[in-house]
Amino acid sequence: MPSHYEDSLQHDIDRIKHKVAEMARLAEGALEACIKALATRDRQLAYAVILRDRRIDELEKELDRLCLEFLIRQQPVARSLRFAYITIRVTLELERIGDYAESIARQILKLAKLGAQVPVERFQQIASLSIPMLRDAVKAFIAGDEALARDVLGREYEVDALRNVINNELFKLRAENLIPLEALTHDLQVQQSEEAAPEAEAQRHRRLRLVYESGVVELEFVECIAQGRIVGAVDGVQAREDHG
Repeated sequence: MPSHYEDSLQHDIDRIKHKVAEMARLAEGALEACIKALATRDRQLAYAVILRDRRIDELEKELDRLCLEFLIRQQPVARSLRFAYITIRVTLELERIGDYAESIARQILKLAKLGAQVPVERFQQIASLSIPMLRDAVKAFIAGDEALARDVLGREYEVDALRNVINNELFKLRAENLIPLEALTHDLQVQQSEEAAPEAEAQRHRRLRLVYESGVVELEFVECIAQGRIVGAVDGVQAREDHG
């Protein structure tokens, strides 16, 4: 029968995973909305993506707080300590993907003003590769599925190859004077942001794989927190417990 400590530990881990899944859904939804806005020239949808990024930023702060409280309250070791470490890194990557989506949305608004024709099908194609990578990467993290994480890493090369194809096609369109120079700049920024999302996930899973294989965590990470941000978190947790 699990002890009270084990039950409490698992409860905190499950709560953190739930928040990570929520943050990932928002990031994924933002990318999907960007591609739809690009295809339909929907300015309102692009504006909505920009506004929704605030919620992703809020979730990053909330998860940061939950992880710090988890370290203080549970004083985890081994696997649970690694979980807290990786979660903080994961939320940083998800927040970055949210920023990429916001950047894409802003470029879409600029393209809409130019009225330029863009190779929407190619952008949809790279999104169809990138977004499932994000989805599976988060799924691998939550389930602790190393095989799935490795599979995500393997897909990165296909996205890189498609990015090069899009670049070449855009430059060709510009050379043939089929799109203005301003549109070329915005198109490239959209494409690079889409490609950067899976790259961020690939980098995260390289770290995840390293943690799984080595079975250790850099203790300097805990020491760094102890010297800085954890101090304020300790005061906050103790204050809530005193009032509870």
